[in-house]
Order: sequence, then C-alpha cells, then structure tokens
Amino acid sequence: MPVKLFFNKLKEKFELQDDDYEWIKSKNSLITPSQIKLLNDEQEADFAGLMSDMIIVDEDINANEVAIYDVVAEFCGITISFEEATGNEHIAGCTKS
Repeated sequence: MPVKLFFNKLKEKFELQDDDYEWIKSKNSLITPSQIKLLNDEQEADFAGLMSDMIIVDEDINANEVAIYDVVAEFCGITISFEEATGNEHIAGCTKS
C-alpha cells in the first residue's frame, strides 16, 4: 500500500488534517518507537491492528514483515501478537511466504 494511501486511512481513523502528512514525513523514524511507547492500551491495540493490516493487505503473510512486526512490538512494549492483531479469519485467507 503506498504511503499516501496508508496515510489517508490513518487520517480518517485519527481525524488528522491534510498538512499533518508533511509534518509526519519530516519526523525521524528512529524517534517514532519512543512515541509509540506512550500509547495507552486501546491505542496500542489500534496500532497493532494497523501494522497487521499493512502485512496482509496483499493477502500474503511475509515472514520478514511478521519479524519486523515482532521487533517493533517488543521494543514498544506491545504485547499483542501478530496473530491476535490480525485475527484467524483474516490469516486463513492469506498465503505465506
């Protein structure tokens, strides 16, 4: 999913403004995990769901993408596994590579 399309999904979900896209692009991606650590439980669950959506959007569960999910989740203190975030009904419809 192209970045702008994914941003539009986030924009709708979090009620962001159009100019937030440029502000977000300007942020250092190394700072982002420390900001994710500040999320509450509900926000963590939403973030885990968004990460899993990015992995399964092409209906292929790539082992490298799941490994990245696991690293980000562990670093940020998110205890929701990829499988929990995605749901078995969505996983069943995907291929694995």
